[in-house]
Amino acid sequence: MKLQPITEKHIKEAVSFVWQSMQNVENITYPIFVEKDEIYQRFIEDLKRENSYILACTDNNKIEGVLCFYTIPHEKYLQTTAVYILNQNKVIANEFIYYMEKNFSAYTAYIGIEKRNIFLTEIFLKYNFKLGDDSANLNLTIDNFKPVETFGKIIIVNDELLTEYLLFHDQHFCGIYWNSKRISENISSWLILVYKIENSIVGSILMKIDQASGQEAEIYAIVADSETLYKNLISECTKQLQCIRPNISNIVFMAEKISEVNAAISVGFQLKNYYCCFIKTFADRTFKIT
Repeated sequence: MKLQPITEKHIKEAVSFVWQSMQNVENITYPIFVEKDEIYQRFIEDLKRENSYILACTDNNKIEGVLCFYTIPHEKYLQTTAVYILNQNKVIANEFIYYMEKNFSAYTAYIGIEKRNIFLTEIFLKYNFKLGDDSANLNLTIDNFKPVETFGKIIIVNDELLTEYLLFHDQHFCGIYWNSKRISENISSWLILVYKIENSIVGSILMKIDQASGQEAEIYAIVADSETLYKNLISECTKQLQCIRPNISNIVFMAEKISEVNAAISVGFQLKNYYCCFIKTFADRTFKIT
C-alpha cells in the first residue's frame, strides 16, 4: 500500500473514487459535492493552488483512499476537503492521520464529516481529536427565499460600529477560528448585521461571502435570544446580501440550535444533512515534507 500525491493524469480516477464513495451517506466528508464535475473542478484547481494537497492511497495501482486538504502555514492551520476510504479500511485511515501528524507539526487540523460517518468518528476519537462542531447543514437556494418583515433596529455594521461589534463577537464566540482579529483583517469578505436595543447590541449575524464566485455565502455566526429574532436576522441579512451581490445564488448555514434550524427553514432554507467537525493540534516536532 502506497500513499502519494495525485497527478493530473490520475485526477479522473480519483474523482470517480470520491464520487462513488459519496453515494453512501455514512462515507461523506465535507465539503459535500452535488455534481461529479464539481469534484473534478475542485481537484484541478487544488493541483495549481499553493499549499493544497491531493493524496491517494493505492494498492496494485488501484486507488483505495483519497485525502485532500489545504494549509495556511503562517497560522499553522490545516483543513481537509476530502477523506474517503474504501471499505472502511482502518490501515488507510491510520496512514492518513500519520501523514498529517508527521508532516504538519504543531498545525491545528479541522476535519468536517457527516454526522452519520461513524467509522471516521471512531477513528478520530481514537486519535484524541476533539468534537468542535455538531450542527445541522442547511442550504438556501435564493429562488426559495421567503423574506419576512423585520422588527426593531437591525442595521449593517459600518466602520463606526465595527469595534463595538468585534467586542460583542468575541464575548459570544470565544475560541473559534474566525475571531475578531481575523474578521477585521478580511473585512471585505463579511456582511455583518446587528440588532440594537437602547444603543446596545443584543443580537447579530455574521455572513461570509465567497469572493471568488460572488454567488455563494455562508452564515458563520448568529446571536439571538428567540426564534423570532433568529428569523429576522437571517431574513434581513439575506435581503441586504441580495442588494450588494445581485448574483448570489446559494447560502449555507451550519445551525447548532433547534431554534436556529426552525428560523432558517421558515425563510426558505432546506435541511440537507448533519455536520461534525473534529479538531486536533498536532504535536510540535521538527519535520520535513517529502
